[in-house]
Amino acid sequence: MAAASTRLISFKNEQVIPFSEVAQHFAFLNGGSGPHLVTVHRWASRGVRGRILESIRVGGRKCTSLEALQRFVDALSDPATAETPRQLTARRQAEISKANRELEALGV
Repeated sequence: MAAASTRLISFKNEQVIPFSEVAQHFAFLNGGSGPHLVTVHRWASRGVRGRILESIRVGGRKCTSLEALQRFVDALSDPATAETPRQLTARRQAEISKANRELEALGV
């Protein structure tokens, strides 16, 4: 599960754009087409490597800002944060705890 964004988009200080316009700002990707609209929605809902694209709803349309896009790309490009550990499912955490208890019982 991706971490929630802690920063909010500001209408006063940021250039707000609808999701449908995000691709044109990444036209250098995918042979000039940028990311698909579904990809932008995924960035804002599930995120990428623990980073979520900040978004707001304006008049029924999902929007982000050019500044939020920059923060998103910067966070994904930062070598210190590029590889975030995957979050373990409750089942996997229970399996690890059980294995650790068994190792302790064996004196390992």
